[in-house]
Amino acid sequence: MLLKTYISIYQKDDHKAKDALPKPKLAQKLSVELSKVHQPMVSQIRMQTLLADRYGLSIASLLRFEALILDHRSFKYVPIVDRINKRPTQIFQQH
Repeated sequence: MLLKTYISIYQKDDHKAKDALPKPKLAQKLSVELSKVHQPMVSQIRMQTLLADRYGLSIASLLRFEALILDHRSFKYVPIVDRINKRPTQIFQQH
């Protein structure tokens, strides 16, 4: 998913709701971790709780974010990147 697409979805979101989406920079880091380590529908409740606590999100927010970046064709999480040809690992090297 492109960062511009996520920002447009994020701007339309209600930021005060319990299931509010994370900020774009936090969403990039979270999406990279989900795409590298975790598999959709295999995760346990404890893992989701630990992940939500680590990034300061609610469980409802994490579940909504996971549903947003899930690629149903390949059944994987898609990282949020600035450009199409950019690798997700380069996000951490920039900051």
